[in-house]
Amino acid sequence: MKRMSRIHQNWTCWFGESKTPTLREIAEHCRRINETDPDIPVIVNDNERLMDGVHRLVRALHEERKTVSVVGLVGMSQTD
Repeated sequence: MKRMSRIHQNWTCWFGESKTPTLREIAEHCRRINETDPDIPVIVNDNERLMDGVHRLVRALHEERKTVSVVGLVGMSQTD
């Protein structure tokens, strides 16, 4: 388990830095957040950078959870 404050990050992965999302795109992410299982661990690399599970993390934040389950990948310090 990790404390939520340890894995907060600035995210531009859903829409990019220069693109303004449409309402449909935002609604789609809300649907995915609501349907995800926040009890499935998120995956982080050696630097605790989130590799998979941003929808699960957002749901946990929305539910005001204090901790989330985390699986670490050894030897993967960079994201795609």
